[in-house]
Formats: sequence, structure tokens, C-alpha cells
Amino acid sequence: MIDLNNNKKLVFAVSTYCSLVLAVVLIGHHDKLSSIIASILSVLSPLIIGFTMAYLLNPILNFFEKTVFKFIKNKMFLRIIGVFFTYLALASFLLVIGLIVVPQVTKSIADLANKFDSYKLTAIDAVNSLLQKLKDMNILSDEINADTILNFVNDNFTSGSSILKNILSYLANNIDKFLIIPRNILIGLFISVYALFTKERLGAQSKKLAKAILSSKVYETLYNRIKFTHSTFGGYFTGVVIDAIFVGVVTFLGLVIFGVPYASLVAVLVAVTNVIPVFGPFLGSIPAALIIFISEPSKVIVFIIMILLIQQIDGNIIAPKILGNSTGMSSLAVITAITVMGSSFGFM
Repeated sequence: MIDLNNNKKLVFAVSTYCSLVLAVVLIGHHDKLSSIIASILSVLSPLIIGFTMAYLLNPILNFFEKTVFKFIKNKMFLRIIGVFFTYLALASFLLVIGLIVVPQVTKSIADLANKFDSYKLTAIDAVNSLLQKLKDMNILSDEINADTILNFVNDNFTSGSSILKNILSYLANNIDKFLIIPRNILIGLFISVYALFTKERLGAQSKKLAKAILSSKVYETLYNRIKFTHSTFGGYFTGVVIDAIFVGVVTFLGLVIFGVPYASLVAVLVAVTNVIPVFGPFLGSIPAALIIFISEPSKVIVFIIMILLIQQIDGNIIAPKILGNSTGMSSLAVITAITVMGSSFGFM
């Protein structure tokens, strides 16, 4: 008779040994592995984009099918109408962004680049004047050398224009790489349409495949995990986007009221980085404050006070109301997840 216990031990030992060998090989050739993974992701990027778009647009499709057009009884016609209005809503949103936000941001960036040298001199003079006043008032201690600070500021503002030129040069030299992105997005768009039209069939086929290769216990565990992840991430993502739009609009209105320069550029920067938990508002505010400072130093204090007020109201009142307990994670867990997973896998 076959000794099943011995066979299980043998299979476990061989599997463990093979796993260790594979791990050693992968660690020793991590550069090649990274290259292979990058190549695979490059090939699969239209699929990734398409299914991601379908996942993000699915709540809108459900809204149209279950709320707006729920009186339609024919399922196929309901799906056609739902998909049509889903992409119509997406196109309308992108059109508003393209006609209002993008031109303003582009104009601000171009204006900032053209006037950078004059702004640089104004900012340096403002810093020099402030430090000289502090020095005359004996506020700066002996350990803090005003001349050293001035030299540091002068050097960094002087190098700022060359950094900007290097960025523009890099974009110009690698334009062919950026042209691949619209192609992948276009292909992904068609894939997302197909995915939304046949989402029930794709779901059923995925379940059949999982049941065929997994035990019933593993399948149930995996299904529950995916279901929990979907409900958690879906609620969190929707809430974060709504909150970011709110912060961006309020910031823009405040900047316009107080006459702060580059209101549209700064508002977009603050809104986009606000999506990042905990540190996002600070990551967006630092470069935004720098942009305002080099263009009109006197307005940077107004911006800092305003952004602190907005973040206090948003962080303590608005965001908790919008997000609720969608993730069930503590702030420490969020920071740890972003740090570890971000360092390991980058943006993805």
C-alpha cells in the first residue's frame, strides 16, 4: 500500500526545497526579474487600464440601471442605455476638465516658466530683506549664520531655472514614450466597454475557473476576501475622490478671493495630493507654497493660513463624514501600508 503520510512529507519537502532555490535565484537575478515584470506589465497595460476603467465606472453604470432607467424591463436594452450614459457622463466630466481646468493649469505653468527668472530675483530680495531684518534685531543666534542661509537660498533659486529646463528637455527627448500612453488608454477604453457589457458573464466564468482549480474551502475564503476588498476599496476610493474635489474647489475659491497667484495650478496640486492619506495635504502644500512664494512672496502667508484652516475643517469634519469607516484601518496601518507597499511596488 502507498503511505500517504510519507508521500505528503516528501511532497512538502520537495516543494519547500524548490521554493527556497527559486527564492535564491530570484534574489540573485532581481534586475532581470524586474525587467521581465516590466515587459509583462507593458504588454498587459491595455488590459490593466481597461479592467480598471470598467471597475471604476461600474458604480455609475449601476446608478443608471438601478435608479435612473429602472423602468426599462428589457435587460439588453437597459445595459445598452446604461453603458451609453455611463460613458457620456465620463466624456462630459473630461470635457469640463479639458475646457476649464487644463487650459488654466497649462497657462499657469507656461507663465511661471516664462517669468521664473524675474520671480526668482523678487523671491531672493524678499528673503534677503527678511533675514537682514532678523539679523539687525539680533533674532538670529550665533549658531545660525544669516550669510550661509542667504547663500543657500540664492544657490537653490538659481538652480531652479536649470532644473525646470532639464525637466522640459527630458519631456521633449522622451516624447515617443509618452505617445504610447494614449494608445494604451484608447485600447483600454474599448476593453472597458466590453467588460461592462459582459460583466455578469465574466464574473460567472471567473467563478467557474476558481472552483475548478481551488478547493471549496479555499474558494470560499478567496471569494470572501475579494468581496470584502471590493466593498472596502470601492467605498474608500469614491469618498476620497469626492473629498479631493471638495478641497480643490474650496482652495481655488479661497485663492481667487484673496488674490493669490496661480490659483488653478495650486488648487489642482492640492486636490490631487489630497488623495494620499495623512501626508498628502502636506506634500501638495509645500510645492504650492514655493510656487506662490517665488511669484508673490507676500501671499504665501495667506496661503499657509488658508490651507491650514481648510485641512482642519476637512480632516475633522468633512472627510470623516464622507469616508466614515470604509477602510476599518487605523492611521498607523495606513502609513505603514503606504510606506512598505509603495517602496516595494511603486505606484501600483
